[in-house]
Amino acid sequence: MMKKILYISFVDYLDPTELGVIKKIEGQKYAFAKFGFEVHHIYYRKGTIFLNDSVIGTIDGPMKKYISQPNYIVSALRGQSLHYDVIYMRYRMMPPNFAKIFKYLRSHSDKIYIEYPTYPYQVEMRQHKLIKSLMIWLDWLTHKKIAPLITNAVTTQDFWTINGVQTLRISNGYSFSAQNLGFSLKTVGNVFNLIMVANFAMWHGADRAIRGIAEYLREEIDSKVKVLLHLVGGGHEIENLKVLVNELNLQDFVVFHGFKSGEALNELYNQSHIGLGLLGLHRVGMSSRSALKVFEYMDFGLPFVIAHDDLELTAYDFVYELPSDDTPLPIFSLLQWYSRISSSPQQIKDVGVRNYSWETQIETIIS
Repeated sequence: MMKKILYISFVDYLDPTELGVIKKIEGQKYAFAKFGFEVHHIYYRKGTIFLNDSVIGTIDGPMKKYISQPNYIVSALRGQSLHYDVIYMRYRMMPPNFAKIFKYLRSHSDKIYIEYPTYPYQVEMRQHKLIKSLMIWLDWLTHKKIAPLITNAVTTQDFWTINGVQTLRISNGYSFSAQNLGFSLKTVGNVFNLIMVANFAMWHGADRAIRGIAEYLREEIDSKVKVLLHLVGGGHEIENLKVLVNELNLQDFVVFHGFKSGEALNELYNQSHIGLGLLGLHRVGMSSRSALKVFEYMDFGLPFVIAHDDLELTAYDFVYELPSDDTPLPIFSLLQWYSRISSSPQQIKDVGVRNYSWETQIETIIS
């Protein structure tokens, strides 16, 4: 008899800013299916809650979101009358009435895992101080109720427990393409293309790259290669980055592409020399995280820059590690490093497939 898993994600599948998260969720679901699970999924589409392809409720305001949502979910699961071998939930802050979901799930499942994409997640909140304090307090009450019901907390960070629950530590994973990369690293001619793809926030540290270009232009170097920084995506930090570019008069060196996907994004990757990972995690009190975006860079055979502790990654010559501070990206050193890389694009991708495919990470959870 096929095992069943219920995946619960509070993510809007029609929100373009969630595209990276959606890719991750779909990669995890695919990996669970490869290990023999029949995957059921609760998710959102613009205020409508779905269980697989069936509508189970609608949310037309914040009160309904927090009061009625647990009722919709429990009601839909009662209608299914299924026993789940595994429940896997991608966590987001929730008030105490959400505990009813966990109480129901615990009585109809063998194991419940909660994945914390970021921890401590409170640092990413941008609400008013009073609202933030209230939400954190309500979240604390929720965890007091649900902690005894959870099998493990899943994290990519170095915590032994989260909110009183023992952790399972994995790396972020990625669904690598089957395409072979039968070519060499791109040569640097007159232009050195850097790419950063994100839903930009201050912890991405894109300003370090912008300030790095400004410093590079002031350096007295005989032969200057033009550096172009491609920022792909939206996010609340974009306006601040545009202001910085204007202040430094770098309009000819930084391109804001907005959201790109599919062939348009592939084209940008194919013209880039290196990718930029998370460069500002220290700003939110974190020093270690397996960043999903660098795996996408690896899928395209791109060397990349990080600024956090990841001992597995920094062992390779195609990874450039910055200090976890606000110093600008050293462009000239970056060019010198790039010229010394011996790994081919296919070798970069092979490292990713071997260590960071979702199958490898999900096996850790279910074993």
